[in-house]
Amino acid sequence: MASFPSTLLTVPVVALPGQLSDSGDHDLISRFVGGASTIAPGLLAIWFAGDADNKVRAPTLTGQVSGANVMGITKYEETAPNNPFAVGDGVTLLKRGRIWVNVEEAVTPASPVFVRFAAGTFAVLGAFRASADTATAVACPGLKFCGSQAVVGGLVELEVNFP
Repeated sequence: MASFPSTLLTVPVVALPGQLSDSGDHDLISRFVGGASTIAPGLLAIWFAGDADNKVRAPTLTGQVSGANVMGITKYEETAPNNPFAVGDGVTLLKRGRIWVNVEEAVTPASPVFVRFAAGTFAVLGAFRASADTATAVACPGLKFCGSQAVVGGLVELEVNFP
């Protein structure tokens, strides 16, 4: 009887950051990456007044996260696995539905959702956590953690409901 070498056995990945978590009702829009920096899947993207109306970038100010600038969460694209998305790349954003995201600290469904807009303990702008991290992250209306995650950098399902 033949056996498989142990190197062929792998642990399946539950999800990838920015991957839709189910086939339920969702609202997606398309934009282009603006500004001067890349943006990875599974991060909050905002419209910035200095860019064209069809461009998004990661937040850099507190009011961009809690105000009308919020555009959506960057979606993982199967056809572009070498993310992050570069400036000028097309990007799909989730405005309503559920998506997988990495978190910077332990979260539960009861945790408020904060989004990073400045470097603090961590430096990825647009990332999610459960606290303000010394005023470098701010609460974002329209988001809710759908599960618990105790591992820094671990994946959790995020419910999105932006206008």
